[in-house]
Amino acid sequence: MNKLQVAVARFLSCPPALRQAPPDLSTLDPQGWLALNAYLTERNLALAAYEHWIMDKAADPAPAVRTDLRKSYIAASACVQWMQKELIRLLKAFATAHIEVVVLKGLHLGTLLWSDPALRPFGDIDLWVQPEAIPSADALLRQMGYQGGPENLAAPLDWRYHELPNYNLANHQLPFGAVDLHYRLAPQYLAAVNEKEIFARAIPWWAGSHVLAPEDLIVYITGHVARHLFVETRPALLYHVGYRYLGELARLICASQVDWSRVAQQFAESEHRRALILPLRMIRSLWGIAFPQAITQLWQTDLLGEAILKIMLTRFDHPWQARENQAFSFWNYALPDHIHRFGRKL
Repeated sequence: MNKLQVAVARFLSCPPALRQAPPDLSTLDPQGWLALNAYLTERNLALAAYEHWIMDKAADPAPAVRTDLRKSYIAASACVQWMQKELIRLLKAFATAHIEVVVLKGLHLGTLLWSDPALRPFGDIDLWVQPEAIPSADALLRQMGYQGGPENLAAPLDWRYHELPNYNLANHQLPFGAVDLHYRLAPQYLAAVNEKEIFARAIPWWAGSHVLAPEDLIVYITGHVARHLFVETRPALLYHVGYRYLGELARLICASQVDWSRVAQQFAESEHRRALILPLRMIRSLWGIAFPQAITQLWQTDLLGEAILKIMLTRFDHPWQARENQAFSFWNYALPDHIHRFGRKL
């Protein structure tokens, strides 16, 4: 890893509307191109490179790199095409069965934020239904050829979590295509506020399904990023997909017309707002995204969060050690959360 590689990673993950002058790649020889491509692949940015260098014709990579990027795109395109067909099949079946469903992430974000959904491949299909619809949704998936899911559906849903994962098609050999059936929007340790209202506000999408309203989508994706990168103790994720996750959140914010006061209210009502707003602070520091005062005032007095943000920016381009990640998660999320709960009990 060198300064040029980091600069390219930050440039490619930045929303196109906010990009400044690209890093100068004119001096790279074939070996330099191969090293840069390996670094971007490690950080899950190969498709971002394909979009900018090949589709937009913004650079002329070495032939071996061009071939490798095209292979990555072809594989992603095949994945997304299969997933789109399967998603539509599922949504039509849910509509016929009169099961209300909200599609989370996946193809919705791919079609919303990218000119070509293949630039945003996804490995599973996330469907959110109301808890009382879980038995009907489970039965429908099994009728459609899916296996897996819970071993005992008669057992009460575990309200510490949010989904019944890993419904898989029988004899399905591809490394993608599982369905995660959500009965909550987020797990208890980073719970969403007023989930029933969020479900009711969802807006129509494909084949009788719904997707989250713009304000709710920003809060949900911010929480999703916070959960996977900052709250859970999974140090490899932060390094390998951090730029991609944060870049997608930045694209979403740039593309959305939202009532920021409503977004701020949802953050303010959450007892986990320190963790929730950290991704916003990160993308503001990385790419200069401007937020209204309703958002920025949420962290103006958060001195501990400011210190953690500086550490994050310093260490973001280096693989985290497990102990670093554990300490970060504890100070940024667990301790303030426990203090808040303790204060409520007094």
